Amino acid sequence: MGNAFNVEVACDIISVTGESPVWSGKENALYWVDVRSNCIHRMKSNGEKNAWDVGERISSVGFRKSGGLIGTFRSGIYLIDIDENKKNAEKKLILNPDLPADTRPKEGKSDACGFWWFGSTCDGNKPLGGYYRLSPDGVCTHISSGVTMANGLAVNACGDKVIAADSISKTIWSWSLEVASNTLSKQNIFAECKDINGLIDGATFDEEGYYWCAIFGESLIARFSPSGELVRTIKVPVKYPTMCAF
Repeated sequence: MGNAFNVEVACDIISVTGESPVWSGKENALYWVDVRSNCIHRMKSNGEKNAWDVGERISSVGFRKSGGLIGTFRSGIYLIDIDENKKNAEKKLILNPDLPADTRPKEGKSDACGFWWFGSTCDGNKPLGGYYRLSPDGVCTHISSGVTMANGLAVNACGDKVIAADSISKTIWSWSLEVASNTLSKQNIFAECKDINGLIDGATFDEEGYYWCAIFGESLIARFSPSGELVRTIKVPVKYPTMCAF
Protein backbone atom coordinates (compact mmCIF):
# COMPACT_ATOMS: atom_id res chain seq x y z
CA MET A 1 0.00 0.00 0.00
CA GLY A 2 2.96 2.30 0.57
CA ASN A 3 4.31 4.17 -2.44
CA ALA A 4 7.74 5.61 -3.13
CA PHE A 5 7.70 9.40 -3.19
CA ASN A 6 10.52 11.91 -3.13
CA VAL A 7 9.69 13.88 0.04
CA GLU A 8 11.66 17.12 0.36
CA VAL A 9 11.98 19.81 3.02
CA ALA A 10 10.08 22.87 1.78
CA CYS A 11 11.06 25.24 4.58
CA ASP A 12 13.96 25.17 7.03
CA ILE A 13 12.07 26.84 9.90
CA ILE A 14 12.11 24.50 12.89
CA SER A 15 8.86 24.41 14.86
CA VAL A 16 8.32 22.88 18.29
CA THR A 17 4.83 21.73 17.25
CA GLY A 18 4.12 22.75 13.66
CA GLU A 19 0.41 22.58 12.79
CA SER A 20 -2.37 23.78 10.51
CA PRO A 21 -0.67 24.42 7.15
CA VAL A 22 -2.99 26.39 4.85
CA TRP A 23 -2.20 27.71 1.39
CA SER A 24 -3.18 31.21 0.29
CA GLY A 25 -3.59 31.31 -3.48
CA LYS A 26 -4.10 35.07 -3.27
CA GLU A 27 -0.69 35.59 -1.67
CA ASN A 28 1.06 32.51 -3.06
CA ALA A 29 2.03 31.76 0.50
CA LEU A 30 1.89 28.95 3.04
CA TYR A 31 0.68 29.75 6.55
CA TRP A 32 1.08 27.51 9.57
CA VAL A 33 1.29 27.73 13.34
CA ASP A 34 3.78 26.63 15.95
CA VAL A 35 1.47 25.68 18.80
CA ARG A 36 3.98 25.70 21.63
CA SER A 37 5.81 28.81 20.44
CA ASN A 38 2.59 30.89 20.25
CA CYS A 39 3.42 31.81 16.68
CA ILE A 40 1.97 32.11 13.17
CA HIS A 41 4.42 31.59 10.29
CA ARG A 42 4.14 32.52 6.64
CA MET A 43 6.40 31.59 3.74
CA LYS A 44 5.78 33.05 0.29
CA SER A 45 6.60 31.19 -2.91
CA ASN A 46 9.60 33.49 -3.42
CA GLY A 47 11.08 32.28 -0.12
CA GLU A 48 10.18 35.37 1.94
CA LYS A 49 9.37 34.42 5.54
CA ASN A 50 7.46 36.18 8.31
CA ALA A 51 6.38 35.26 11.83
CA TRP A 52 3.97 36.82 14.31
CA ASP A 53 3.62 36.24 18.03
CA VAL A 54 0.00 35.64 19.12
CA GLY A 55 0.58 35.56 22.87
CA GLU A 56 -0.80 32.10 23.65
CA ARG A 57 -1.09 28.62 22.22
CA ILE A 58 -2.86 28.48 18.87
CA SER A 59 -3.82 25.22 17.17
CA SER A 60 -5.19 26.31 13.79
CA VAL A 61 -5.71 29.21 11.39
CA GLY A 62 -7.92 29.91 8.41
CA PHE A 63 -8.64 32.80 6.06
CA ARG A 64 -11.48 35.32 6.40
CA LYS A 65 -13.41 36.50 3.33
CA SER A 66 -12.93 40.10 4.42
CA GLY A 67 -9.18 39.64 4.91
CA GLY A 68 -7.11 38.56 7.87
CA LEU A 69 -7.26 35.27 9.70
CA ILE A 70 -9.41 33.33 12.13
CA GLY A 71 -7.84 31.01 14.66
CA THR A 72 -8.56 28.45 17.36
CA PHE A 73 -6.74 29.19 20.61
CA ARG A 74 -6.77 27.49 23.98
CA SER A 75 -8.89 30.38 25.28
CA GLY A 76 -11.36 30.53 22.38
CA ILE A 77 -11.89 31.57 18.77
CA TYR A 78 -10.29 34.82 17.63
CA LEU A 79 -10.13 37.07 14.60
CA ILE A 80 -6.47 37.77 13.79
CA ASP A 81 -4.87 40.63 11.90
CA ILE A 82 -1.22 40.68 10.93
CA ASP A 83 1.12 43.38 9.65
CA GLU A 84 4.45 42.65 7.98
CA ASN A 85 5.97 45.58 9.87
CA LYS A 86 4.93 44.28 13.30
CA LYS A 87 6.12 41.26 15.27
CA ASN A 88 2.91 40.80 17.23
CA ALA A 89 -0.44 39.89 15.72
CA GLU A 90 -3.60 41.68 16.78
CA LYS A 91 -6.45 39.44 17.84
CA LYS A 92 -10.07 39.86 18.91
CA LEU A 93 -12.02 37.24 20.87
CA ILE A 94 -15.28 36.33 19.12
CA LEU A 95 -16.15 33.16 21.04
CA ASN A 96 -15.29 31.86 24.48
CA PRO A 97 -17.05 28.50 24.15
CA ASP A 98 -18.85 26.98 27.12
CA LEU A 99 -17.00 23.67 27.27
CA PRO A 100 -16.96 20.89 29.87
CA ALA A 101 -14.27 21.06 32.55
CA ASP A 102 -10.83 19.76 31.52
CA THR A 103 -11.53 20.38 27.83
CA ARG A 104 -10.19 23.04 25.48
CA PRO A 105 -10.73 24.15 21.87
CA LYS A 106 -8.66 22.43 19.18
CA GLU A 107 -8.58 22.25 15.37
CA GLY A 108 -10.38 24.59 12.99
CA LYS A 109 -11.60 24.65 9.38
CA SER A 110 -14.18 26.72 7.49
CA ASP A 111 -16.99 25.32 5.32
CA ALA A 112 -18.72 26.65 2.19
CA CYS A 113 -21.30 28.56 4.24
CA GLY A 114 -18.59 30.53 6.03
CA PHE A 115 -18.92 28.60 9.30
CA TRP A 116 -15.82 27.87 11.39
CA TRP A 117 -15.71 24.27 12.60
CA PHE A 118 -13.62 23.47 15.65
CA GLY A 119 -13.20 20.58 18.04
CA SER A 120 -12.50 20.23 21.72
CA THR A 121 -10.05 17.93 23.46
CA CYS A 122 -10.00 16.51 26.99
CA ASP A 123 -6.57 16.77 28.62
CA GLY A 124 -7.71 14.16 31.15
CA ASN A 125 -8.06 11.59 28.34
CA LYS A 126 -11.83 11.22 28.75
CA PRO A 127 -14.51 11.40 26.02
CA LEU A 128 -15.72 14.83 27.11
CA GLY A 129 -14.87 16.71 23.92
CA GLY A 130 -16.78 17.25 20.72
CA TYR A 131 -17.18 19.30 17.56
CA TYR A 132 -18.77 22.72 17.09
CA ARG A 133 -19.78 25.02 14.24
CA LEU A 134 -19.53 28.80 14.59
CA SER A 135 -21.68 30.87 12.23
CA PRO A 136 -20.56 34.17 10.64
CA ASP A 137 -22.97 36.01 12.95
CA GLY A 138 -21.48 34.43 16.06
CA VAL A 139 -23.90 31.58 16.83
CA CYS A 140 -22.12 28.43 18.02
CA THR A 141 -23.83 25.05 17.47
CA HIS A 142 -22.73 21.87 19.25
CA ILE A 143 -22.46 19.24 16.50
CA SER A 144 -21.19 16.12 18.26
CA SER A 145 -19.89 14.82 21.59
CA GLY A 146 -18.04 11.83 23.01
CA VAL A 147 -14.66 12.89 21.61
CA THR A 148 -11.44 12.49 23.59
CA MET A 149 -8.95 14.11 21.19
CA ALA A 150 -10.37 16.12 18.28
CA ASN A 151 -8.26 15.79 15.15
CA GLY A 152 -8.45 15.16 11.43
CA LEU A 153 -10.88 17.97 10.69
CA ALA A 154 -11.20 18.65 6.96
CA VAL A 155 -13.63 20.23 4.48
CA ASN A 156 -13.71 19.22 0.83
CA ALA A 157 -13.09 21.65 -2.04
CA CYS A 158 -16.82 22.23 -2.63
CA GLY A 159 -17.33 22.83 1.07
CA ASP A 160 -20.22 20.38 1.24
CA LYS A 161 -18.53 17.50 3.06
CA VAL A 162 -16.88 17.66 6.46
CA ILE A 163 -14.80 14.94 8.07
CA ALA A 164 -13.43 14.83 11.62
CA ALA A 165 -11.90 12.24 13.90
CA ASP A 166 -11.11 11.18 17.43
CA SER A 167 -7.43 10.24 17.66
CA ILE A 168 -7.99 8.06 20.71
CA SER A 169 -10.95 5.95 19.54
CA LYS A 170 -9.50 5.96 15.99
CA THR A 171 -12.93 6.73 14.57
CA ILE A 172 -13.47 9.12 11.64
CA TRP A 173 -16.90 10.69 11.06
CA SER A 174 -18.45 12.58 8.17
CA TRP A 175 -21.25 15.08 7.57
CA SER A 176 -22.79 16.30 4.32
CA LEU A 177 -23.73 19.96 3.96
CA GLU A 178 -26.48 21.26 1.67
CA VAL A 179 -24.92 24.64 0.93
CA ALA A 180 -28.01 26.35 -0.53
CA SER A 181 -30.09 25.71 2.59
CA ASN A 182 -27.20 25.43 5.07
CA THR A 183 -28.57 22.03 6.14
CA LEU A 184 -26.23 19.61 7.85
CA SER A 185 -26.77 15.85 7.65
CA LYS A 186 -26.63 13.52 10.61
CA GLN A 187 -23.21 12.27 11.69
CA ASN A 188 -22.01 9.10 9.93
CA ILE A 189 -19.02 6.85 10.49
CA PHE A 190 -16.55 7.36 7.65
CA ALA A 191 -13.88 4.89 8.79
CA GLU A 192 -12.77 2.83 11.77
CA CYS A 193 -8.98 2.74 12.01
CA LYS A 194 -8.31 0.23 14.80
CA ASP A 195 -5.57 -1.46 12.75
CA ILE A 196 -3.61 1.75 12.25
CA ASN A 197 -0.77 2.32 14.69
CA GLY A 198 -0.21 5.92 15.74
CA LEU A 199 -2.77 8.70 16.04
CA ILE A 200 -5.02 10.15 13.36
CA ASP A 201 -3.93 13.78 13.12
CA GLY A 202 -4.48 16.78 10.83
CA ALA A 203 -6.16 16.25 7.49
CA THR A 204 -7.32 17.67 4.18
CA PHE A 205 -9.04 16.68 0.93
CA ASP A 206 -7.55 16.45 -2.55
CA GLU A 207 -9.34 17.58 -5.71
CA GLU A 208 -10.68 14.07 -6.31
CA GLY A 209 -12.49 14.07 -2.97
CA TYR A 210 -10.05 11.73 -1.24
CA TYR A 211 -9.28 12.35 2.43
CA TRP A 212 -5.63 12.64 3.52
CA CYS A 213 -4.51 12.59 7.16
CA ALA A 214 -1.23 12.50 9.04
CA ILE A 215 -0.56 9.46 11.22
CA PHE A 216 1.23 10.93 14.22
CA GLY A 217 4.00 8.74 15.65
CA GLU A 218 4.22 6.44 12.62
CA SER A 219 5.95 8.59 9.95
CA LEU A 220 2.95 8.18 7.66
CA ILE A 221 0.44 10.10 5.58
CA ALA A 222 -2.73 8.11 4.79
CA ARG A 223 -5.18 8.54 1.90
CA PHE A 224 -8.80 7.37 2.13
CA SER A 225 -11.28 7.01 -0.73
CA PRO A 226 -14.57 8.97 -0.64
CA SER A 227 -16.20 5.80 0.73
CA GLY A 228 -13.73 5.56 3.63
CA GLU A 229 -11.38 2.87 2.32
CA LEU A 230 -7.68 3.24 3.15
CA VAL A 231 -6.09 3.16 -0.30
CA ARG A 232 -2.56 4.49 0.20
CA THR A 233 0.05 5.29 2.82
CA ILE A 234 3.14 7.40 2.21
CA LYS A 235 6.25 7.18 4.37
CA VAL A 236 7.66 10.56 5.39
CA PRO A 237 11.07 11.29 6.96
CA VAL A 238 9.64 12.53 10.26
CA LYS A 239 8.16 10.45 13.06
CA TYR A 240 5.46 12.91 14.08
CA PRO A 241 3.69 14.40 11.04
CA THR A 242 0.81 16.60 12.18
CA MET A 243 -1.18 17.80 9.16
CA CYS A 244 -1.14 17.81 5.37
CA ALA A 245 -2.39 20.44 2.94
CA PHE A 246 -2.57 21.08 -0.79
